[in-house]
Amino acid sequence: MRRIDKYFICAAHVGRRSEIWMPGTAVSIALKGLWGLGSQLSHGLIPPPIQSQITPFARRGTSWRRTSAGIARAVSRKTRRPILSMRRTSGGLYSATSGGRAGITAPSNREDLMPRSVGFIGLGIMGRAMAHRLVDAGHRVTVWNRDASKTEELVAAGARRAATPRAAAEGAEVVITMVTDSAAVEKVILGQDGVIHGAMPGTVVVDMSTIHPEVARKVGRILRDHRIGFLDSPVTGMEFRARDGTLSLLVGGEQAHLEKVRDVLSLLGNRITWFGPQGCGQIAKACNQILCAVNMVGIVEALHLARRSGIEPGTLVEALIPGAGGSWALERFGPQIVKGDFQPGGRIALMLKDLGIIEDAAKEVGLPLSGAAAAKRYFEDNKAHGEADLGTQAMFKALERQVRPVTK
Repeated sequence: MRRIDKYFICAAHVGRRSEIWMPGTAVSIALKGLWGLGSQLSHGLIPPPIQSQITPFARRGTSWRRTSAGIARAVSRKTRRPILSMRRTSGGLYSATSGGRAGITAPSNREDLMPRSVGFIGLGIMGRAMAHRLVDAGHRVTVWNRDASKTEELVAAGARRAATPRAAAEGAEVVITMVTDSAAVEKVILGQDGVIHGAMPGTVVVDMSTIHPEVARKVGRILRDHRIGFLDSPVTGMEFRARDGTLSLLVGGEQAHLEKVRDVLSLLGNRITWFGPQGCGQIAKACNQILCAVNMVGIVEALHLARRSGIEPGTLVEALIPGAGGSWALERFGPQIVKGDFQPGGRIALMLKDLGIIEDAAKEVGLPLSGAAAAKRYFEDNKAHGEADLGTQAMFKALERQVRPVTK
């Protein structure tokens, strides 16, 4: 192993049967002392600062291009199709994608290097970032959104625009839906112009929305009757994680369907966890939302107690972040609350929707959830005061209305 500046270069012998070929060696590049060597070989695109110091990749019949998104891409000279892409991730890694498979380990079969046909439905804040990653990786992506103007950015990047969800699913191997709620999922998948009428037998539909588990099961049953696979795969993480491909995917459905589309999903998340049959992904997401909501209750109540007791809230946040009471939420939202910044990462309206799902799921198993109930009461107060589109940290305002002003 050889160190050049901040980069670690790992070299391994590559046999002639390997998909990515160069005489003698392949290299894997990572920042911050991280590296990876796969069982077959390790591969990566050399970052510009050290391109001149080591032999670059070569693959017979390919040429390298740099896209407008700053991603280097290997393109077949014969078919002009992308073969291998490389981009920098938020964690400092240069992450390779071969026709859609993320990570630094090269795939061992030729099929994994081919771009996939993907339908993508729902281009909100999260969906738009996720769809961009698929386009940037060289997949043939067809997009649909209720507001067609939101497709323009993706079309300019290389996606195709569909007139309906049905059209987005036609010819697709994978269809991803990322919409607002259960009703929207049923409409875009099972509706008159829905995915079910355009998808081929063998297609796998992956719903990444946060919906009621029973709706996920219902959609899965109906699609199965049409020989269409279905995974419920809600995500955790905010917009910046969607852009970086570092979301956590919580998956329910058949494992065979997951493996069939893992290469595509790996571009969207660096942690993919299978929990069981259809609906289990949504239960896992409900658990995540309980933690988010209850954590916010603790943060808001702690900051109010500090302020009313004469302690400067900003100083408290800084002091508590490294300790046992610290959390990602405190580190992110504590300073925002102190500054009075209530702009959304996650909107209160969506959290209220999720808390309704949580309430129903808990009733089904006879479980009282007092912490989630407390969070819901705060957020309902926010909604009653016209604050549903603010970020969830605006819970602070709801508690503020319930207490007497501080007297000096």
